[in-house]
Amino acid sequence: MLQSAQILHFPMAKLQSKRSPNRMRQLRLDRGMTQEQVALEAGCAISTINMMERGERTLSLEWMQRLAKVFNVAPSELLTAENNPNVLDDEERALIEALRAAPEANRAALLGAAEHLIGYKPEPVEPPLPRSRKSAA
Repeated sequence: MLQSAQILHFPMAKLQSKRSPNRMRQLRLDRGMTQEQVALEAGCAISTINMMERGERTLSLEWMQRLAKVFNVAPSELLTAENNPNVLDDEERALIEALRAAPEANRAALLGAAEHLIGYKPEPVEPPLPRSRKSAA
């Protein structure tokens, strides 16, 4: 059976590092939660949460999905930055949420400011190709 790290193409050795096997503890503490509260919401024993936080139990894809709901994050955000370079910090997440919530005219201005200040230029999005219809003979 493949582990979630193998499915996501992350080396297992890095994920099982004792230093910081995942971001569970950080996410739990950032939300002011105890291991008992996380266990209750995840429907498991406190010892299971404790072992996963310490890297003594594998954080499988199923567990990542369960815990993501508890912490209100994407499953990939349970991985460390070393194992997931696309993880967002709270400031980055807030910027994205503000951009998404802005009216369309403001979004264009915000993207223009980002392009001017940091050289960010969004990739052009190509419209989908029209589907051809085959006529019945």
